[in-house]
Amino acid sequence: MGEIWKNLKGNHNLTGVFIANFFTAFHYFLLGYINSSFLGGFFSANTLGFIYIIASLASTILLIKSPDVLNRFGNINFLLFFIGGEIISLVALALLKLPPLIVPFFIFSQISIFMMIFSLDIFLETVIKDESHTGFIRTSFITTANIALIISPIIVGFLVGDDKYHRVFLLAAALLVPAFIFSIKSLSKIEKPNFNHPKIIETWLELRRSADIMRITTVNFILQFFYAWMVVYTPIYLHQEVGFSWKIIGIIFTIMLLPFVIFEIPAGEMADKKYGEKEIIFMGLLIIAISVFFMPFIHSPSFLIWSAVLFLSRVGASIVEAGTESYFFKHVGGSDVNVISAFRIVRPLSYVAAPLVAFVTLRAFDLRNSYFVLAIIVSVGLYFILKIKDTK
Repeated sequence: MGEIWKNLKGNHNLTGVFIANFFTAFHYFLLGYINSSFLGGFFSANTLGFIYIIASLASTILLIKSPDVLNRFGNINFLLFFIGGEIISLVALALLKLPPLIVPFFIFSQISIFMMIFSLDIFLETVIKDESHTGFIRTSFITTANIALIISPIIVGFLVGDDKYHRVFLLAAALLVPAFIFSIKSLSKIEKPNFNHPKIIETWLELRRSADIMRITTVNFILQFFYAWMVVYTPIYLHQEVGFSWKIIGIIFTIMLLPFVIFEIPAGEMADKKYGEKEIIFMGLLIIAISVFFMPFIHSPSFLIWSAVLFLSRVGASIVEAGTESYFFKHVGGSDVNVISAFRIVRPLSYVAAPLVAFVTLRAFDLRNSYFVLAIIVSVGLYFILKIKDTK
């Protein structure tokens, strides 16, 4: 962390992006593992999946239109609108009990999360001037946010108690207040890059012209698919089928998420200085696939075994995340909003794809055995990463 502070010291723009990202991420991580269980109290598993699909499709459309929106309103106004809207949505979700009212606020909340992540990406890429340090800065950016990732599950475990989800929504809303304030004070001073106005077909052709960017975007999609599946279905599986209480789940998830703080910065530095991203990503994907494949064989509610296998899965995910972020952003700049938006579109698309695949899979398998399908999908990423041209 000392190395991160040294890079932030004296760079007020970069510091502002990091602080806004920390509070935004903290709010998101609090919500990530309770949203599906919260909705599960009102809707069936299939209905829950379709709600995620609607929110993700709306986010995808908005990301496609993002160059026009950013040129018209500016990135700072874009970010502030969604932070403010998210605060209102979370307060509404904490107070409302009627399903027809919960759905639109939940959908807007999901859209806001994707838009805030995208907006902060643009800010960060705009202030990065030296691409030789992209791997370190990007993984530092992620790791700073992941401090919140580590402590969020245990906070959620104690707040939720007997399914008191409103406490988490209110805390998440409160955390966005400093993000809003820091954004006004710091991010409004960052220079505005010129955004072009690509069409969908033009963006697709641009990606096709760079086969390696297309491949790394595909690997990112597979990683995000893994996250989406685990976020939506694993809390339900551990709580309802394995039988863990929320307090125990909170501790398991805290242990599970430690690799994001431990491994991402070293992986980013190795990508910059020693190995390149190709070897790092391949190793990470292999670790994810093996750990997920092992999950259906766990038949007992063992705290130690579940903590170990989920920890191992995130060792792989943290390495893949560091490698994909480093590789992609070494090949783009702050004005490449169309390509960045395409890279980030895979996140909401994964929340379309994962529920759809799960919907089909759960007709043939139970939730336990569906993880074999997830392991196979992750393994497909190995083919794409072998095809890319490494940076080292």
